[in-house]
Parts: sequence; structure tokens; C-alpha cells
Amino acid sequence: MALVVSDRKDPELRELFAWRAEATPEDYAAEWKVDGAPSVRVVLGPDEQALVRFGITVLAPKPLDRRYLFAVQAHTGQLSRLQVPGTGIWLAPARAVEKAIAREGPQENYAITDLCLGAGVVARSVGSIDEALAHVGAPRESTSSPPMNRAERRAAARRKGPSGVA
Repeated sequence: MALVVSDRKDPELRELFAWRAEATPEDYAAEWKVDGAPSVRVVLGPDEQALVRFGITVLAPKPLDRRYLFAVQAHTGQLSRLQVPGTGIWLAPARAVEKAIAREGPQENYAITDLCLGAGVVARSVGSIDEALAHVGAPRESTSSPPMNRAERRAAARRKGPSGVA
């Protein structure tokens, strides 16, 4: 899964993307280091609102901390994929993505993986992301078992009716 990030507005990140574009696969593998799995924080708000803060810490070749904030309702598909163990997480430079979208021709013309920076791999689902997805009424993809989401609770209440019997 790629997080498309602005390389225009962030000179430090732009420098890392430029390094990645010039590095051989071997140099990239040897030098690129991130601090374990990305950090995740969730804030649940009223009326099915929720935010997820996703943090990445780069250790080498140049130390860098970045945090990205997502409105859960607008990114349910992407956040659901972050719940699948083994999913690779990449930072993709916005300029490269824009250029790839503008290209025409064979699919191999769209490959930009040599320009992306690895941010980690999902080791296991994150319960708080499941909770945020449930809070906004989105389907859950992970193997964890949080309580029913609001939409499921409402549907169950409608089936039971006013007497509480289904």
C-alpha cells in the first residue's frame, strides 16, 4: 500500500526521494532503515467521526519523523488494507505518481516502486484501527473481533423491534 506524500512541500522528504531515485537496489537495501512498524494513534469523535494518525520514523540514511492524519470515513478502504498482515507500506512521491498517471502505453510504464521509500510491513492488525472503522460504520477486514459497529448495532435493533425480541 502506498501513501502518496507531497515531495514539493517537504524539502527533507524530497531529499530522501532524490536519494532513493539515484540509489541502486543494493545501496537502498543496505542503507534504508526505519524504526520498526509505523506508529498508529486513533481519535474517535462524535457522530461517527474518527481520525487516524500514522507515524513513520526514518533512522537512515537521514533521520526523519513524519506524521500523517487520515479522516477514517474518507479512507476506509486504505485503512482496511493496513489491517492485513504482510501488507507492505510505502511512501510514494506525489510528483512520480502524477507523472505515472499522465503516461500512456503499457502497464510497465506506470511502475514507480524504484522511487518509493519503504515505511514498514503490517505485522498484525491494529485493534484501534478496527475500532475506528467500526466507529464510522465501515466493514472490518482484519482477524481481530471488535464489537459490532454502529451500523450493525442499528440493524440488529431494527430486527429486534421495540420489544427487544428478534
